[in-house]
Amino acid sequence: MIEKRGLSGIYFRIQKEDGKFDSVAFEDISVIEQKKILQGRSEEWLKDLALKLADSLRSIGDQFDIVAVHEENAEEIKESKELQAIRAMMNLKFDSHDWACLHDCVYNATYDEKTEDGKSFTQSELEVLFLEMPENMKMDAFKWGMSDTPWRDEVCAWYQKNKM
Repeated sequence: MIEKRGLSGIYFRIQKEDGKFDSVAFEDISVIEQKKILQGRSEEWLKDLALKLADSLRSIGDQFDIVAVHEENAEEIKESKELQAIRAMMNLKFDSHDWACLHDCVYNATYDEKTEDGKSFTQSELEVLFLEMPENMKMDAFKWGMSDTPWRDEVCAWYQKNKM
């Protein structure tokens, strides 16, 4: 017997060996029983079933962030999952004060006395910038925080050298 999961929410009354009936989700029914259920159904009924099953698959995929990996999207999915994990780690470690410190570093590095202005970044842009930094700088930020003066000085120097 297949383990009952009831994921689709599409139930049928199936007669068990003891003669009693049980409500079982379509995907939890044996293939033989599924074929019996499908036999003789109208085209419209079969289309409705397919649409309901597709909706169930989409909902499960969305809820658990499941994506089928195909050759053409495998690298993109891998990078996306890694980026999500890194961003989650950054958000656990860094608060708004840390991101404000990084913003100040970039602003100071780009400050122009003539215009009395520097470059401003959004939160997403700061996260991308952080990911572009050398590993040792990122590790120092995790270890000491973004408000650490030597780290901030290093960020300013790195930004001026590599981003301007």
